Amino acid sequence: MAVLAVVRAGAAPARRAALPSGAMTVEAGALCALALALAAVTVRFSQVRVPGPAVAGAVLALPITAGVLLPPRFALFVAPVDPHWDDAHVRWAAVLVTALVAWLLCAPEPRRRRRGPRRRGPGPGGGAQATA
Repeated sequence: MAVLAVVRAGAAPARRAALPSGAMTVEAGALCALALALAAVTVRFSQVRVPGPAVAGAVLALPITAGVLLPPRFALFVAPVDPHWDDAHVRWAAVLVTALVAWLLCAPEPRRRRRGPRRRGPGPGGGAQATA
C-alpha cells in the first residue's frame, strides 16, 4: 500500500485517476492473508510456535516462484496496460479467498490432550446405587 501511495503522490494529476488502486489493494490483501495463513498452518501442523522468520521468507519466495513457474496465461504479475490485467486480478482474488479460508481453518489452536491418568466418573447407574 505504501508503494501505491508513493506512486500516486508522484503521478501527474491526469494519471492519478488511471492508477488501478483497487486491483493493487487485492494484491496487497492477498499477500497479507497469505502471511497469516502460512503462520497459522505452521503453528497448527508443526512444533514451531513463533513462525515469523520462516513465514517472511515464504511470503517473499512464493510470489517470485509463482511468477517464474506459472505459464504466461496464468501469470499473476502483469502490467496495467496488459489485456490480461483483469484475469490476473481474478486469480489474485482467488489467492486472497483461499488464503483467508486456510487461515480461518487453521487459526484456532489445537487442543492439547492431558497426559496422565484420567479420572473416571461414576458408573453407569449415575452415581450412588440404590440398595434394595
